[in-house]
Amino acid sequence: MKSKNIKLRYLQHERLVHLLVTLTFGIVFIITTELGLVFQNSFLGLIGIGLGILLICYVVHYFKLENEVQKRY
Repeated sequence: MKSKNIKLRYLQHERLVHLLVTLTFGIVFIITTELGLVFQNSFLGLIGIGLGILLICYVVHYFKLENEVQKRY
């Protein structure tokens, strides 16, 4: 029983870290995309597209992590 509680605590901590990183990526993506549109800078646009792709992958990973934690409860 103790081992299960330790694993759940670890997964909850990992969920929190992933949530914070996902939110940070989202905010940076929005800021970069807006700056690229306002200044009509193609370099910022490319960075925004790259961040958008990373953000999508990270959201998929976070979704899988959430489902795994829900199964363990």
